[in-house]
Amino acid sequence: MLKSILAFYCLITVVSANVSLDSICTAMTQQGVLSSDFTQTKTIKGIPMPLTSTGTLTVDSSHGIVWQTKTPFPATLLLSKSGIFQVENGKRKNLVKGQHQDKGVMAILSKLLQGQFNRITEFNVAVKEGSTSEKWSLNLIALGGIAKIIKTIDIQGDSYVRQITVFRVNGDKDQIVLRNHQLDPKLPNSISSLLRG
Repeated sequence: MLKSILAFYCLITVVSANVSLDSICTAMTQQGVLSSDFTQTKTIKGIPMPLTSTGTLTVDSSHGIVWQTKTPFPATLLLSKSGIFQVENGKRKNLVKGQHQDKGVMAILSKLLQGQFNRITEFNVAVKEGSTSEKWSLNLIALGGIAKIIKTIDIQGDSYVRQITVFRVNGDKDQIVLRNHQLDPKLPNSISSLLRG
């Protein structure tokens, strides 16, 4: 019954939203390398206190994503076309086996962060009620194989993505708040060397 109510609600929000998904994507069309600061709050089922981390991320549609955590512990994660890696002592360590899966994860994250929601095929994307091109909210319902891990994703933004909340099947939740967005014509040398290995 609850699933039916949720499905009906999603249908209503698509109809009553003040802006279409395509117009949101058009308004967010950006050229260049996107960087921003992030605060990630992870809520794990069975653990009373959420885990919080902060850092910066850099997104280049051609080369991938660099996720640099500063607190509580410094760490660098790379998501490129060749895989998902952690950088330790200047060396890459492959974290995910399977090239096809790596490319899929990188592609989804890149599209989310760059506002290319109309190009996402792994989720059913619905515009929430009251959304405008200046301030909008989206609900993404997982489809296919990824639905075994993720239930839904809520996204809020304006000219940039401001918040991403991931609801997992096991009850865990990740909330990522993005701020201080910046567009640059090309990757900084330090980031470029990480992605190209």
